Amino acid sequence: MIIKLRFKLLLIIIVLIISKANAQECGLNTLNDAEGQYNIGKFYESIDKLNSCVSGKGFNYNEKVQAYRLLSMSYLAIDSVEKADESIERLLLLKDNFEADTRDPDRFRLQVLFLRQQLRARLTSSVSKKAESIELAPATIQIITYED
Repeated sequence: MIIKLRFKLLLIIIVLIISKANAQECGLNTLNDAEGQYNIGKFYESIDKLNSCVSGKGFNYNEKVQAYRLLSMSYLAIDSVEKADESIERLLLLKDNFEADTRDPDRFRLQVLFLRQQLRARLTSSVSKKAESIELAPATIQIITYED
């Protein structure tokens, strides 16, 4: 009985150590590694490394913003525009006032501007001065465009 208890305790400790080691993989080192892989053209490796951390809870807020930036640039580098757009949308939903860095590729910077405009076109501001989706706005509204 005592041997079984010790074995179970040892098994639990091993599982905890392994899960803690996996949780520590994500962080600044992962971002630096992914950016290094991106810089030398290993886009798929960069994407795999970042997706595993973004899908879990391995990054804090600032790291997640940078991860989505790198993911978007990597997807654009392999011409996967739809996935790049998804990553940019997640980036902009996470940080609405995100500004692309001057060292970022022009294609990425232009795509960020384009998607930001599209996202903002679907938002309106009500009496509360809070940006809300047009479909979910609490009051009846009429949108007047430039052509009207």
